[in-house]
This record gives sequence, C-alpha cells and structure tokens, in this order.
Amino acid sequence: TLRPLTTQHLNTPHTPHHDSLYRTEWLPVADADAEDVPFAVLGTDVPDVNALGAGTPTVVIADLTESQATDGPGRALELAEQALELVQEWSAVPAVEASTLVLRTDGAASGDPAAAVWGLVRSAQTENPGRFVLVDADDRVTPQQIAAAAVSGEPQLMIRDATTRVPRLARVTETAGQPDRSFDPEGTVLVTGGLGTLGRLVARHLATEHGVRHLLLVSRRGTQTEGATELIEELAELGAQARIEACDVSDRTALRTLIDSVERPLTAVIHTAGVLDDGVIAAQNRQRLEKVFTPKAEAAWHLHELTQDLNLSAFILYSSIAGTVGSAGQANYAAANGFLDALAEHRHSLGLPATSLAWGMWEQDGGMQDTLTHRDRERMSRSGMRALNGEEGLRLFDASLRAGDAVQVAARFDFAALRTRAGLDGVPTLLRALVRPARGVARSAGESSAGTLVERLTALPEEEQREALLDLVSEQAAEVLGFAGVGQVSEDQAFKDLGFDSLTAVELRNRLAVRAGVRLPATLVFDHPTPAALALRLYEALAPQLPRGTAPDEETTRAASSIGGGSTGDAPAGPIADMDVESLVARALSGSAN
Repeated sequence: TLRPLTTQHLNTPHTPHHDSLYRTEWLPVADADAEDVPFAVLGTDVPDVNALGAGTPTVVIADLTESQATDGPGRALELAEQALELVQEWSAVPAVEASTLVLRTDGAASGDPAAAVWGLVRSAQTENPGRFVLVDADDRVTPQQIAAAAVSGEPQLMIRDATTRVPRLARVTETAGQPDRSFDPEGTVLVTGGLGTLGRLVARHLATEHGVRHLLLVSRRGTQTEGATELIEELAELGAQARIEACDVSDRTALRTLIDSVERPLTAVIHTAGVLDDGVIAAQNRQRLEKVFTPKAEAAWHLHELTQDLNLSAFILYSSIAGTVGSAGQANYAAANGFLDALAEHRHSLGLPATSLAWGMWEQDGGMQDTLTHRDRERMSRSGMRALNGEEGLRLFDASLRAGDAVQVAARFDFAALRTRAGLDGVPTLLRALVRPARGVARSAGESSAGTLVERLTALPEEEQREALLDLVSEQAAEVLGFAGVGQVSEDQAFKDLGFDSLTAVELRNRLAVRAGVRLPATLVFDHPTPAALALRLYEALAPQLPRGTAPDEETTRAASSIGGGSTGDAPAGPIADMDVESLVARALSGSAN
C-alpha cells in the first residue's frame, strides 16, 4: 500500500535542511475517560509527597503555577527548583512507585518561564520513564480532567478550551528563494560566547556569507582568550572588523555598559554563551541549577531587556535539544534552555524578532563539546542522534532565519536507529510523528519485549531461567558500556569496576525495565552491584509471572547482593531494612550513613 501523493508533496522543495530542521506542533488527541481515575492533589488532599503511603492514588497532581518572582529567569529558576524537589522526593518514596506524579503548569507552551519546568522534567522522564507527566492547563481545567490525561500514555500534554493536545516535531518548511534580511552590513552584531567554538564559527560565517562588517565578540576573558588575536586577524582578512571584549553578560550593569559603548548601531544579537554541569536528577540541586541558569537564561533576559528598544533585525538564542526532547543527566541545562525557548516565544508575542535554535550534538571539539566523553557520544548515537559538522550547522542557521518560527530544532536524527528503537523501547514522544516503526525487527535475547521474555523464561527450567536473566544483564551492560562483546562482562565483577557511573547505571536500569516489563528503582545498579546480583533481583521481580519459578528467599537475596564484595560507596542509600550488614558497614565507613 502506498501513501497518497498530493500536489503539496510536489510543490514542496526538498531543501538541504529537510531532515534536520524542525518545529513543535500541538496535535489534538481524543480525551480519556475522566470518571474512574483515582487522584490526589498535593497541598490539598495530602500535604506533601512524604505523606503518601499505602493506597496512593493512581495519579498525584502537583501545581507549579505560583512563584514569588513574577517573570523572567527568577520565576523560571524558582519553578524549576520546585519541580526538582518534587521529582527527587517522588523518586525516593517507595510507596508511590506504581503511581504517576503530574506536574501542572499554565502557559509553559506559550512563552511563560514555566517552560523551564518542562525542560527539567523532560530530562527526569528520560531518566525515569513512566514516573512523571507534564500537563499545561489553565484554571478552567479540573483535576479530574488532568488525572484522565495523565493515564493516556502521553508524558506531555496541553489542555486548552476542552481540547487535549500533545507535542510532536514536524519538519520546517522554507520558502525557496526567500531573501535573508536579518543582518545589516553596516550595523554591529553582538555575539556572546564569541570566542567559543560555536561563536567563532558563526562570526566567520557572518563575515563570509552575510556581509557583516562589524562584530562585537564577547567572552569572560576577552582578548586574554587563546587565539583571540589570530581570530581578529582572520576576520579582518574576510573583510570584517572585530572588537573583542571581556564581559560577564549575566551582569546586567556590565552588559549595559558594553552595549552603550557600541559606536555603530547594534542591529543583531546572537547568544551562544553557556556552561554545563551535568548530573542525574538525584545529584542536582539549586546551586547546580543556578550555575547553568546564570550564563544561559539570565544573560538572555538581560540581552532582551537592554535591546528591546534598539530596533534589532535579529535576536538569535543558541538553545539545546535537551530542553525540547529531554536529555538524561542534563536536567539543569534542559531547564535553562527551556527558558530560552520561552523567551523567543515571548519576544514574538511582543512583535520583536527572535529565533531560539535548539541544537543537537555538534562534531566540533572545544567549549562545552569537550565535556562529552566518547561514551557520551556513543549513548547519543544509540538514542538516534548524529553529530552536525560545522558546514551543516551553518546551513541550518541560515535556513532557520528564512523559516521564521520562534523556536526551531536543528539536529540530525538517525531515523534507521530510531525505527529500531520503535520496535524495542520506543522513541521519544516528540519524535513519533517522524518515525514509523520498522516491520519485523530482529531481536536478540537481550532485546526481547517484556511479554516475549516471560514466555521464553517460562519454557525453561528454573536454573536456566536465572542463567537467561544473567545473560540479559550481561548483554545490556556490555552494550551500554560500548564493549566489543559480552565476554568482557564477568558475572561477579562490580559494575563500578566495569566502568559504570550514575548516568550509565540509569541507562542500564531503563533497558532492563523495558525488557522485563517491570518498574525498577533508580538505585538498582548500586543496590545490586554485580551482574549476578542484578540478575537475581530481576528473577525476584518476574517470579510471580513464572509458573515454574519461585522467588528466592530473603537470605539468598542478601547474599547475592554482596557478591564480589561490591561496596556501594557513594551510591544513593536505600531503605535500611533492605541493606545487608556488609553494605551498612561500607556506607558508614564512607560517611554516607549516620
């Protein structure tokens, strides 16, 4: 069966950015039955997460619409901190493992700083699938409607005017031959992070492709930055006069002084500055949020306020796909970039120019890219993300200016890899309109669906069931670590000695949870520190579904948990009642227990 061919397909040019530039569309979905979903509202039905216990409703709703700060990055940071505290508390309460926490915002999809909450929680959803749902709804929407939406299977929803919608990425269409008038050759273009890798790329591009003759490149160290003098000389050869200044753009007073010092009219702003401070949700805190918010979100807000009366022709924000799709280990960065996307929407509502480009991964070394390890890049590749080279990125930069949407995603997706994921553990919901599941995807033993895994185990003797689960754990561990084969994973070797860190531990937990069809705690790999111990934990979870298997007794479980003498060290501590003596002593000696 072939899809219908329409005249629209014939008239739409296949431009170079066709598979790399996207916008978010909100598509309507059928409303779920709102009558029989048990729910509770935090602060109303129960005081807080810690008060929840046995008999917790299917859905618990937390309202994230109120803050002391009224607007700007202050409100975004305050709401993001509230969201962080909630998801951390929720993850730490065993009684709510089978329930869903809904974080409700109002306006996050239309320019409100609460978009920072969406960035943060999208990363939390990546790390903890199925635990959290985002709903953007105004006061006219009832808690019962929100609860019904929360069990629809969609992790992110917007309810407006009695219609429920879900976000999906769609390809941006560009009008062929449309001229780009974003840059005045006689005006000055301010580039923050101008001496970073991406700042240098765009500075050269502005000179060669857009005829910009006056550049103000800003960084914290200014001319003391390595290569600053050479960059000025290179740009001069390209016909552009570059001025390099040291300025902390998150300092409003210093930024005002800098803008006032511009001799030629300031006609465009490009904000590429930013820092990373990666860590899984459990390791995040307000200080780490602020560290990332300051150069990214606060600086963008100051640039907005101090230039909104200057009749700019372009105001371009370098955002990140982490805030759009979510990125494990980058909740703080995703929150800050969510705010940038909201700021672009806000400026558009005021009739001001703005484009927030949510970039995927770049090939270029230097700057924030240097914080990505080889294993980080492999993980992104497995998730269906490919790196952009400099030429591709700059083509997308130009195409985004002609497209005109306030927020655009510029990224290379590996659709073949995503189709494979569609047959295994699914793809991010925002990408589902772009990816059609592949037919007849071949699955190895470690890639079986939950139903197939249980069926396979049921057909085996009990001892072989445990061996099959050990094979599954070893295969997935080898793949997460990028090993050449499962032979590099010993059943009694501690995961931390194999090279696991908090982020790879989360990835292994998620892979096993999907394949086993059970929810597993975030501390799974730390609490069961070897493949043998973890396989036994999986067997215990699946035993009720295995007619010929029985759950191991408590003594056996404790013994298996300490196989290999693996101390949890700095791992998050679990409930005391679940710890064996050896683990308690190890944690006490490491200072992680009182």
